Order: sequence, then C-alpha cells, then structure tokens
Amino acid sequence: MKAVALRTRLGLGLALLLVIAACTGSGSSPTTTNTSAPTATAEPTEGAIPVPDIVDETEEDGLVVLEDAGLIPGDRTRAFSDSTDRGRIVRTDPRAGVIVARGSEVDYVLSRGPEPTPSPTPRRTTRPTAKPTAKPTAKPTAKPTAKPTAKPTAKPTERPTDAPTEAPTEGPTAAPTAEPTVPPTDAPSATPALQEIALPGTSWVLATEVEDASTDVELPEGLTFTADFSETHVSGTAACSQYSAPYTVADGGAISIGEPAVTAIECPDDDGTAQAQYLDALRASTSYSTTETRLQLTADDGTRLVYGPVPPLSSPSLPPTE
Repeated sequence: MKAVALRTRLGLGLALLLVIAACTGSGSSPTTTNTSAPTATAEPTEGAIPVPDIVDETEEDGLVVLEDAGLIPGDRTRAFSDSTDRGRIVRTDPRAGVIVARGSEVDYVLSRGPEPTPSPTPRRTTRPTAKPTAKPTAKPTAKPTAKPTAKPTAKPTERPTDAPTEAPTEGPTAAPTAEPTVPPTDAPSATPALQEIALPGTSWVLATEVEDASTDVELPEGLTFTADFSETHVSGTAACSQYSAPYTVADGGAISIGEPAVTAIECPDDDGTAQAQYLDALRASTSYSTTETRLQLTADDGTRLVYGPVPPLSSPSLPPTE
C-alpha cells in the first residue's frame, strides 16, 4: 500500500509540472498538440489530475489508487490476456497519464488470464474384441466306427455250358434259390458333429483342472466352481464365495469378461488361493466354444477352463403307500 501511495504522489506531481510547463511555454494561450491519442480534457472543478497507472495491479489495490486520486471506479469488463495474470488490471479508459477532472469515472479491464487453447477432439477408435490368436479348442474325436466286415457272398451261379440245361419234366420243378447278398459296408458311418449353443441361459460346473501353457495347476478337490450365464453377466460359485462379472461375445467365438465382483467372505488360505486362481483364469479368457455337454474358455496364453453341464437336481424318493 505504501508503494501504491508513493506512485500516486509521483503521478500527481508530474501532472502539475506538465500543466505549469504548458501554460508558461508559449507566452499566450497555451495550445497542446497530441500526436498519439486524443486527450480527454475537462474543466476542473478543483483542479485537473492525471489518471494514475494501475495496470498490472490487483483489482482491490487499483480501486484504492483511483479513489485516493479523487477518481471514481467506472465499469469493469473482463478479457483474456497473455501478458497479465488473472485477476489483475489490463488497461484503463481513459488510459494512464490522461488529464481528467477530479471526480471522473475511470473504466477498467480485468484479466481472465491466457486464452485457453482448444484441444483437438479425440477420435473414437474401436479395437477388435478378439485377437486372432485363438487355437482350435476341440480335436475331432470321432473315428470311423465300422470297417468293411463283409465281402460279397454271392458267387456266380452259372453252370458249364456242356451240362444239360433242361430239368426233368417228371415231378415238380424247384426254382433255383439265390444266396442272400449283403450290401458292402465299406463306407464309414459318420458321427454327427455336436452343435454349438448360445451362452445365455446355460449353467456349468468346472470339470477339469486349470491348464497353463507350461504348467498344469490343479484346483483342490472338494471345491465347487460354477458359471451361470445370463444375457449380460456370468456368475456362480468360486470356492467359498459368490462372484458376478459382465461379459460380451463377438463373432468367431470371441469373449471378453470384465472384473468380477466377489462377496466379502473370508476364505481359508487354500480356498482363497484356489478362488483367486480360478477368477484370474476366468478374467483372462478371450475365446469360447460350447456344445450341449461342454464349455471351454481359453486365454491367449493357452490357459483353459473346461466345464460340464450342471447335473439336474434329483427328486427325493417318496415312501411306498400301503
């Protein structure tokens, strides 16, 4: 505040010197030529004063300087400025140094800081949901079930031409009996391929161990791992907890499973390790194949989860009625 007051006094003194020099320099009526910008003049009531320089001051300090100089703060506007910090005064109207009448209003512009540079709108890119690294998950297990087991049993029935061809007329004549012929069975019988089914509405139970590309990691016996598929989520039992995770499928047997949510149940150490192992393998799955009796989920590194159908609940047997 002391520096502001000192600056105000120096400005007033300089203005008085300019007025005195203008009045005594020409010898008659003083004339002032302004070669830069028009100078606002007013008939002073108690004297003319210059507009103090409040550029780069804070709004609070600048208004104090104007009021101490006998001027009234006018309209405030805001504008972007690369050279003046936000919240400080960029310029005044009239500008600093212009002689005005005491009690005049001085408008000022307050900085809003540098104008922000608009960032380019990012383009949306779609990534494929499945990597073309899925290997065939099922090998043909059906082999020809039948080999040619019969040879043509019919032999030529022709007799030598020199033998008599007419049968005796006495007695009934018996028609020649031809031996039954068995059609050849050299064509193998084809086993119909199992048809893949959609995932929604199916329920599965883990049927084999979790297999890694280099190491087979077996899950402990006696623990249950299931997978029930709805339209949008897969859920089930993972050892000692229940889990649920979102999933999506794409053409070509691709699947993407989100982060599973697990019920907050404290599991024993072995069960907790098996649970984490199963959920990691489930989350890493990128392809799937299904039949009526088998579901296989496969990750990019070869880790597989192989399921079988959940067996139906058996109905309790009723005692016989007498």
